[in-house]
Amino acid sequence: MALFGGMLGWTSCSNESGNSGGTSSIPETVYQAFDAKYPNARQVSWKTKGAYAVATFYWDPANADAVSNTSKSSAWFTLTGAEWGMSAYEIPFSLLPDTVQKAFLASPYAAWEYDREADVLCRPNADTLYVIEAEQQVGTTETSVDLYYTANAILVKEIIDADIDEDYSGMLPQKPASSVTDWIFERYPDARLIDVELEDGGTEVEFVANGNKMESFFTAASAWVYTKTDFSRKDFTKVPPIVLAALKRSEHYVSLEYVDDLSYYETAASGNYYCFELETRYDDVDVYITEAGEIVDRPNPGTDEDQVSVAEAIQKVIDERYPKAVVWEKEYDDGYLEVTVQHDGIRKELYFNGQNEWIRTTWEIAYSQVPGDVIGFINSAYGDCKIEHDEIEVVDTPAALWYEFEVERNDRELKVQVYADGTLKGERAD
Repeated sequence: MALFGGMLGWTSCSNESGNSGGTSSIPETVYQAFDAKYPNARQVSWKTKGAYAVATFYWDPANADAVSNTSKSSAWFTLTGAEWGMSAYEIPFSLLPDTVQKAFLASPYAAWEYDREADVLCRPNADTLYVIEAEQQVGTTETSVDLYYTANAILVKEIIDADIDEDYSGMLPQKPASSVTDWIFERYPDARLIDVELEDGGTEVEFVANGNKMESFFTAASAWVYTKTDFSRKDFTKVPPIVLAALKRSEHYVSLEYVDDLSYYETAASGNYYCFELETRYDDVDVYITEAGEIVDRPNPGTDEDQVSVAEAIQKVIDERYPKAVVWEKEYDDGYLEVTVQHDGIRKELYFNGQNEWIRTTWEIAYSQVPGDVIGFINSAYGDCKIEHDEIEVVDTPAALWYEFEVERNDRELKVQVYADGTLKGERAD
């Protein structure tokens, strides 16, 4: 089965030649392919980017003969072969599929300020994606999010603070080895590809199958490493009773209402297990449970020799701050890219925004490993409190590093943050 072959069957409109605004570096075959696909495109201009020629134009996706109500659009064609790779265009929010509108308006982001225009992203042999952008300002901090939905309202990407000049070039089709796609389609005949990342360490394929978002990772030799399935946070019907019973024994469990995310991992190295992200009074906690109902520490979905690759900017941060760290896993968590590394025998979680900017790193340490100045401050300022010695977290950020303690004073639960020099950063109550 070809990875990206075929067309999603939408027509175009305008009345200017595709050659308008062209450049001498673009072959005539590209203009011909564009004119055949968008015979009525208007106000066309061209540029080249990498191996592609990119056309920007106006076109009405709903009416091939219309010359008004046109949408700003773009289309990508390979310079070699003139193959169509991707198109994107804008539509009013009100014209999104009802399923997508309802899913967004039922999400936490509905309370944010969201654009009244959405982007539609089309690629050969891949699901159409609908991209909604929303923003929120808290104090002086403004945060944006890009949400990628399929037509049946599966949220497949959630990216915080994406590049403001995003042209979706990262979504251009890539061709993995045929053995990779054969493996996917043999196991998931209804699979629809979302994204493919070819990296030095292997290939990551995101796809939709059985009504769920899924991703599989393969080594550089195309050997399968793991598959992750993201279930709806409330879809407990797909969780075996023995696993749910184990979840309810977890010290972090309150009720199923506090399950924020639910994933299922099938791995070559560590067997199969479920991951429940639970909301706690301070932070989210991941609980891992095997199919046999055993609560375990976070398994490694790959192996040390199959280190997961990351973008160059991300690897640079890891190398500078955590030399010789081994990357074990990467996944999106609440819009941030979470990269799990093993450094000096400790698992650390690094978070990056949509521009691959490092936001923070967190990890847990023993009470005996906390610097003396920090312990001295805690004992002096909170000596009359109950201090949790088993749940001390280190938070490393571009601005500073601090230690977080869980403290109970007069039946009030506090999160106390202390800088490495023994000064108080702050505290917050439950």
